[in-house]
Amino acid sequence: MPYEQMPTVPTDVADLHTQEADTLVAFLGASDRSAGLQQAEQAAEQAFLDVAATWPGSGGFGSTRAYLFAAALRTAAAHQQQRTSGYRDALAEAGTGAWTPVGMDRLTALQDNLDALPAMARRVVLLREMCGFSSTHTAEITGLTETAVDSARGDALRLLGLALGSDDVPLAPEDFFALRQTLGRADGDRRAARQALAGRLARPQPSAPPAGSLSFTPAATSPSPLDAPAAFGGSFGGRPLGRFHRPRRPPVRPRPVR
Repeated sequence: MPYEQMPTVPTDVADLHTQEADTLVAFLGASDRSAGLQQAEQAAEQAFLDVAATWPGSGGFGSTRAYLFAAALRTAAAHQQQRTSGYRDALAEAGTGAWTPVGMDRLTALQDNLDALPAMARRVVLLREMCGFSSTHTAEITGLTETAVDSARGDALRLLGLALGSDDVPLAPEDFFALRQTLGRADGDRRAARQALAGRLARPQPSAPPAGSLSFTPAATSPSPLDAPAAFGGSFGGRPLGRFHRPRRPPVRPRPVR
């Protein structure tokens, strides 16, 4: 079973950032280890800004969370094409002085074998096992069918299990949880950057009326053409409003003489 993450429905983008920043950076770092954590942070930041620009829409995805991860993958792919620096190691950067419940040797072996998978299979197994997405949302994020997602996940887990598993220590959900925890952890400059982004994403929410009180919103009224001529293009009935026009009366016909 994949690591089950059951976040509450976010109330705004700042709340989404609080829930998903660690997991998103971990996913990006594990998906493309050579990019390093700094680039993972940058891609995650841009993804949150993309989601904020269309909030509360979900970009046609089944959830804002799926939209966020798809946007992050799109940005990471663009960064990969523009990359000029050499190889970096996201896990080594994150694991410096870090404690993990399964040990860094096992996490390194897990990441090494993830790197050996095809890129799409690696994304699928990380979305399912580390991030807790369903097959439906994983298919949305990757552009695959659900059948292809299930097939790729099964093949990836089988290969990872053969490489890492043993009778004593089989491959388990705790391995992916430890990888997410290690790669998603932020301190120093990375933590400061996340806090700054959280401040940018925060938006004041309208306060709800006190319990038991009645709220009343006046109905919108149309402006009078005499009070606000600009709202009617400066004219009334096709005539300028500069002076008053009396309505025309029908001509008076003389009465016949008897």
